[in-house]
Amino acid sequence: MKKSIVFFILSFLVIISITVIGSAQTKKDIGIKTVTIASGPVSGMWYPAGAKIGELFEKEFNLRVTVDIGGSAQNIRRVDAGRDADIGFASTPEVYNAYHGMAPFTKKLTNMNLLGCYTPYYYQVLVREGAGIQTWKDLRNKRFSPGNAGTGSEILSRYILEEVGLSYDTIRKAGGNIEFRDYSGSVEAMKDGNLDIMAASMNFPIPVYDEYLLRNKGYFLPVEESIRTKIVQKYPAYSSTDMPAGVYKGQNSPVPTFYYWSVFVVRADLPESVVYELTKAIYKNDKEIRALMAALKDFSTQNALSWNRIPVHPGAKKYFKEVGVWKD
Repeated sequence: MKKSIVFFILSFLVIISITVIGSAQTKKDIGIKTVTIASGPVSGMWYPAGAKIGELFEKEFNLRVTVDIGGSAQNIRRVDAGRDADIGFASTPEVYNAYHGMAPFTKKLTNMNLLGCYTPYYYQVLVREGAGIQTWKDLRNKRFSPGNAGTGSEILSRYILEEVGLSYDTIRKAGGNIEFRDYSGSVEAMKDGNLDIMAASMNFPIPVYDEYLLRNKGYFLPVEESIRTKIVQKYPAYSSTDMPAGVYKGQNSPVPTFYYWSVFVVRADLPESVVYELTKAIYKNDKEIRALMAALKDFSTQNALSWNRIPVHPGAKKYFKEVGVWKD
């Protein structure tokens, strides 16, 4: 009897071992063993998608994935260096500037290709009621948070101020202030009356704006058409658009502004076959990624090449040709 029990247990363990080994063997070997994805803050839009993409990669491929937190410019530099990041989330203003060696980058970063687009970001500028701001020139002596230094919203804010003859220095000298706060910190300062105006870039609606306008009064500052025309001509990462009426409480009219894309950049020196498999794993599962949050409603294979002002990696191009997105 004991021998039968022992034999049964051993047989059961052998079956489990075979099943586990067989399951591991079904994962595809794509020629690399590790992938590092440089994303963003845990509370933002990049980290949750990075984690989901890592999950998809490990489910399908025989590799180990690391998802790091970071920021657009930092992620670009890491991918370009080719050492500690293979894929990075980034915003097109920084991507364009990096590829062409424009500020804040001191040289052209060309070991970076486009893998595909993630989601559009809309530039949204909220003003505290009573701040006395109706045009961009009115910021001359105001307290302004353009976002964290080096982010898409901060860079675009600087460009707009330049077009109306202002700078961070002139605002400070006139008695105003520039505060590089994250979105949550900016909203809290607005609530306390310690900030007059803030900028943020994200797909709308931005949750912290919804929360602010639920209990506080404010309005959105439009960007004049003459400013939009000049910036789009100078900086091809941006496009003019209107934020539709009714996105936020009390916002009854469209707001002229800009949008730009958040994208995936990938090491240019990765083999075509590797990037093909990674691209396919991301975009064939676009519904799963889109389901992560409402702000990802525009993430899709069809939108993957909505912005392509730098070279698209040959591996990504191969996949997009297969699915009919790439047109020669």
